[in-house]
Amino acid sequence: MKKKDNNSIIEDLKSTRLLIMSGVISFFTILSTEMVLNILPLFTVAIGGTPFILGIIAGTSSLVLYILYGIWNWLNSQFSRKKTVLLLGGILSNASKPLISFSPSWQFVLGLKTTECLGNNIRASSCDDIFECNCQPEFVKFRIDKILESLGIVIGSFLAFFFLLIKWSFSQIIFFSIIPGIVAIILIIIMRSNLEHSHPPKKNTDVEQTDSKHNFKRKVIMVGLVELASLDALFLVLRSIDFVSNEMIFFIPLFFLISNVIYLAFSENTRKVSNLKKQKTYLSIGLILLIFLSISLVFPIKISVYSTILISFVFLLYGSFKALTIPISNSLKNQLLSGVVNKKSWNKNFIIIGILAFVKSMVFGLIYMIFSFTILFITISIFIAFCLLTLVFMSD
Repeated sequence: MKKKDNNSIIEDLKSTRLLIMSGVISFFTILSTEMVLNILPLFTVAIGGTPFILGIIAGTSSLVLYILYGIWNWLNSQFSRKKTVLLLGGILSNASKPLISFSPSWQFVLGLKTTECLGNNIRASSCDDIFECNCQPEFVKFRIDKILESLGIVIGSFLAFFFLLIKWSFSQIIFFSIIPGIVAIILIIIMRSNLEHSHPPKKNTDVEQTDSKHNFKRKVIMVGLVELASLDALFLVLRSIDFVSNEMIFFIPLFFLISNVIYLAFSENTRKVSNLKKQKTYLSIGLILLIFLSISLVFPIKISVYSTILISFVFLLYGSFKALTIPISNSLKNQLLSGVVNKKSWNKNFIIIGILAFVKSMVFGLIYMIFSFTILFITISIFIAFCLLTLVFMSD
């Protein structure tokens, strides 16, 4: 009995160490990502990008994400060591971001942002796999690494705000992301090398499998509707330029900070919702908030104190929307990925969602460029309303 207790203590220490290491790696990676994301639309426009180009960049990121979801199990099985996959993702993500600062045109931004998105999602998925395979079950329930990730989101937005405040250029801020990126790569390299490469045992019971078959279609539709209805952050940043003067451009990362704080403050409660009907209700409320947000951006406005307050409120709505939808959407994705039912089907559906999201972003960017922000956000409002009605009247 004593030997068993000692072994248990050793395993707990290993789990704690791996948990903290995973969290610190995610912290530095996400910190650098948020710094870049907050100002990427501004930088892209400054080197000749258009709303259509921003739509292509946003759509490509979604496409890469969902293709990776679709092929992840196959991709993961090709590597005998999960640390290799983690290192690959970390290098792709953290090496590509600072290179964006040297981009002479939007084509380079597109290529490097796509590489960053691919690497970041490989890193995140690998961290989760490594953690679940090597940590004790009780540690899976309490993910302190997710707290560190959240901290990285907030600090990343704050640093972008601070550097703009002290008059750093967009290129300087983006290049600065190399520092946390290097730290993350070093931590991956020194991480314990003897990581398990087998998947954690499946926990699906026969009842859960039956329920998964019954609800599979609804889960796919819910994920798809949320993704298609979501407002691309790049368009939101681009529209925000009309609400603040050039001298006050540093407010835009601060607006992002507000949005992220709201998201982090309320997302944990949303994450606890497991009933499918309640999840549907939360998603519906989130889409209603997004409609109000889009309508707020329809009308022209003169730059003033009022416009600054209004755009702050818009980002507050955006953070609330994310808090109500992203945790549920991620939960549904994880259920589809980890389930043993319809594996070929979810591969196909994830890829289809990614293609539709790419087309949506590209079309919205084209509308923004050819017509105006007024036509764009009217179109977005109508489109979100359609997604909302589809969700509400979806059969239970």
